[in-house]
Amino acid sequence: MNKFDSWSKWYDFINRTKMNNLDDLEFYQKLLDDYGEPGLELACGTGRLLVENIKQGYNVHGLDISQQMIETTKKKLLKNNLNLTTLYKQDVRKLNIDEKYPVIYYPFNSLTHFTTVEDQINVFNNIYDIVEDDGIFAFDIYVPDIEVMNNYGDLTRFKREYNNIIYIIEIWEEWKSTSEQIFTQYNRVINNETNEIEWQTKFNLSILPKQQLELLLIDSGFEDYEFYDGFTSEPLKHNSERMSVIAKK
Repeated sequence: MNKFDSWSKWYDFINRTKMNNLDDLEFYQKLLDDYGEPGLELACGTGRLLVENIKQGYNVHGLDISQQMIETTKKKLLKNNLNLTTLYKQDVRKLNIDEKYPVIYYPFNSLTHFTTVEDQINVFNNIYDIVEDDGIFAFDIYVPDIEVMNNYGDLTRFKREYNNIIYIIEIWEEWKSTSEQIFTQYNRVINNETNEIEWQTKFNLSILPKQQLELLLIDSGFEDYEFYDGFTSEPLKHNSERMSVIAKK
């Protein structure tokens, strides 16, 4: 079992506020409307977007590295009386998909999980290969913020109920390498009654500025691309907190 499998039990619980935030849903749905279906959602996780898209009648396939995440998505589809869609259990660095898609999207900062140039190049090349001609690859990612990065090490701590038990959730970041622009995010779930750690994990994540993303897009073959301010149609601004990207093949 990899760390993403163990995370599947706690993912929705920890990210409950973010899971209820569907600001990106309309953005990706418009791309499906404009460029066609089926779409492919990379790092579909526990189905935050995928289930809602299918519920609203969109034809979307999903891919995730974690079998447990995929099983959670299947349960949500069945719970909502929705037909199961195509779900791939694969690593984006080693894609093995015969089908090509008019729309491939990679939401929710997921690209930050690739911390080496080799992995980043492989990911962008692999995605390019399965985008249809005249199709698009889209993703969203936070804009690196010096003020936020200066606060790495600060602990976020809050309580939340799960199955009638109160848990304490702790989340914090620490620099792993400032020269490589890699940081480690820690997640911990503590039973409030027993004070025992129920689950903990850590992930190494990359800081990916706009220029590095542009180089990865160009290197993989995407030369027609646009960066936007969040999920708007406005160009990226000097004070944007999130950038969304649409690259056409």
